[in-house]
Amino acid sequence: MGKTAMLILNGQFDSITYPWWAKETQGNISGSFYIMIPGATHSIAGNHGVCVDDISIQYLSNPSQAPDTACLLDLEIQFVQP
Repeated sequence: MGKTAMLILNGQFDSITYPWWAKETQGNISGSFYIMIPGATHSIAGNHGVCVDDISIQYLSNPSQAPDTACLLDLEIQFVQP
């Protein structure tokens, strides 16, 4: 039997699949990767630009290696003072 692998993409503000549920799931599935998408809600795939698409493609190309998530830094919410 092959090794289990799973990519868990979770929105920072997901009110349907809470981030702690996703993290708990990752802890129960060996070979899984949890990635929180800054500023995202529940619907992630196809809704947050090329960064999330690239992460998904990296995972599908090599499910045993954690995807490079450096592009997520550009998605973080920035608060500025007027």
